[in-house]
Amino acid sequence: MHDIASPHGAGPHSPARLLVRLYTRADEARRSRMLARLLQPLGLLSLTAVAAGAFRPLLGPQGLALDALTPASVAGFSTGQVFELASFVHDMDPQLLWQAAMVLVDTPWALPSFTLAVLVLLRRRVLPRASVVDRLALEARVSPAA
Repeated sequence: MHDIASPHGAGPHSPARLLVRLYTRADEARRSRMLARLLQPLGLLSLTAVAAGAFRPLLGPQGLALDALTPASVAGFSTGQVFELASFVHDMDPQLLWQAAMVLVDTPWALPSFTLAVLVLLRRRVLPRASVVDRLALEARVSPAA
């Protein structure tokens, strides 16, 4: 279990903390999509163990039931639980956090400056060795069309 005050989550710019910042600013529909993206790579054991089993109710007879992830169910998860999930997923593959954050970029010209700034910080933390081509592609994706 990762404590927000632990060295793993230390600092305001840790990838998991940055993702939680984005999560708290997102609407419920985007929160649902972000959680779905974070939960997809988890196995049954991981799903029941992370965040003290908070995401266990999403298990159905066939495994993870993402259709059970409704705006009402999303409201039941605390930011601490989402932080634990994000920390766990970051340990699995840091790029998965970036994929979860990209849920917010469906309308890039409408992104608030705070969200854009956090996305840039997260990108630097999770994908520090991204090529110039990748960075230019991201800038083109999040900048308004001229």
